[in-house]
Amino acid sequence: MPQRENLGRRTKKLPPGPPGWPIIGNIFDLGTEPHRALQELKLKYGPVLRLRLGSMDTVVIQSAKAAAQLLKNHDASFCDRKPLDVFTCHNYRDGSLAVGRFSPYWRTVRRLCSVEMMTVKRINDTASIRRKCIDQMIRNIEDDTAAANARGESGVVNLPHYLFLMAFNVIGNLMLSRDLLDSQCKEGYEFVQATGMAAMWAGTPNVADFLPFLKWFDPQGLRRNMSRDMARALKIVEGFVKERLEEYKLGNEEKNNKDFLDTLLEFEGDGKDWHEKIPYERIIIIILEMFFAGSETTSAATEWAMAELLRKPEAMRKEETQILGRSLTFKPERFLGSNIDYKGQNFELIPFGSGRRICIDSGLFFSLEKIMWASGRRKVLTGSMSASLMLPRRSNNSQYVDSHGYLRFPVGSSPVRVDPSISILRKAFSLDRPKTSVSPSKSSATES
Repeated sequence: MPQRENLGRRTKKLPPGPPGWPIIGNIFDLGTEPHRALQELKLKYGPVLRLRLGSMDTVVIQSAKAAAQLLKNHDASFCDRKPLDVFTCHNYRDGSLAVGRFSPYWRTVRRLCSVEMMTVKRINDTASIRRKCIDQMIRNIEDDTAAANARGESGVVNLPHYLFLMAFNVIGNLMLSRDLLDSQCKEGYEFVQATGMAAMWAGTPNVADFLPFLKWFDPQGLRRNMSRDMARALKIVEGFVKERLEEYKLGNEEKNNKDFLDTLLEFEGDGKDWHEKIPYERIIIIILEMFFAGSETTSAATEWAMAELLRKPEAMRKEETQILGRSLTFKPERFLGSNIDYKGQNFELIPFGSGRRICIDSGLFFSLEKIMWASGRRKVLTGSMSASLMLPRRSNNSQYVDSHGYLRFPVGSSPVRVDPSISILRKAFSLDRPKTSVSPSKSSATES
């Protein structure tokens, strides 16, 4: 939903939309199922509508044609980001790509990421890293399952746990040339816990963003919690950066394959938008953000794909190596033979966005996902492990989801976390905190 503050003051002609209440605007019009409420509003007001969420004017785009017009013709007007309260902690927004202002610094770092990390050649050159991490994940699953069976246990497979470890280590190798985690070692888990908690606070709708006069009170405690967990994560990343700088001082900086941290430390400007080295504090934020953006999203998307494939064995048989697209009715094969592309030019399907703010690592995501889904089909879901992962075919899929939103496999495997409600209202105005854990000793699934 592209957003601009004070849209009414800058533009004489506004899109149509429902009248709002004083102070709170249209917040309550979204109800407990915002996606359904927006669909009903689309039928009444059209594919482009205006909502006032508290003091924030919001334009909602709900058609491919309108999205194409916005992202092609007005991308520059809407490519900035509204400053969210939680990202003011530790000056995070100043160094961020995801939530940073559209500025010369942002363009420079974005270009640096595109050229040094996300080119086709670079992704192809790092294929061995992805294969190594995925092979290690499969070995960990097999070894841990065998060890559990030897102890007389059920051999439960906590799939989200292994997917997250794999994705985290892929990012660790690309950023820092090192594995940060394995399936048993607790080294690095403080980093996982800190980033996981920070991501949770960032993803919790904050009433203070809609009603700015509440920022001073921090009514949900989000800024306070984010400041604590963000500080933990930044401190750990700073340790990685200091370690690399010590290697430079000792003359050990020569490497056959430089990682992204090397690129950031050695960058001295591009002669166009930026004419100096990237500040030390911002390098730490960039590295941290790559873990934010690349680990949880990759593991969660794979988890959803695996869960849906288990529910659709006929689709699994047709599509062994890759899944393209996603819809309310999960039909992985629906894009076979279609010319629709996912890279932001066909606006019927823009899972990674489009324009200046398109997801920068979509190429890496798909190169990694194809290997994981294929590996899952051939290694994880065959032989003795198939009984602990495969869902029986039943007509009523709702029976798999319990009251806490877990998708539970009937034999052996760990629950896959799903969110049966995407209510913005309930999350924004509830002071309750979801109780999550990323401890390796527990079998709870990661948040999707």
